[in-house]
Amino acid sequence: SAHSGQQSVRAFASVLEILTSDDATLLKEFGAWYIAARDPKWLRRNALIILGNIGDPADERVAEILGDYLSHRDAVLRAHAVWATARLGLHDLLPQSDPDELVLTELRNLADSSPGSSPDII
Repeated sequence: SAHSGQQSVRAFASVLEILTSDDATLLKEFGAWYIAARDPKWLRRNALIILGNIGDPADERVAEILGDYLSHRDAVLRAHAVWATARLGLHDLLPQSDPDELVLTELRNLADSSPGSSPDII
């Protein structure tokens, strides 16, 4: 083929796999994908958006992963986890507050947004 010798590109990936893999694994498995600044945070952010749109709120793994991201050290990922959690109707998982303004804004927007609206933080 025209691409022989090059790393094969994975066309599909499990959102849950992306959200539970460490940085080194993400770059190894998905490094052929465009990842802004080679920072796996952006791959995770996209996976959180996908999870919010297609995740099964009854799946315990979904709730567990969202819970982990609601307390993630990165505010961008916490904010997207807030959106995804609310989108799936798992409001009992949502924090009351957050030290970062980006996350606080997303929490405040929940009261004003209609179901299915996109996060303001993209």
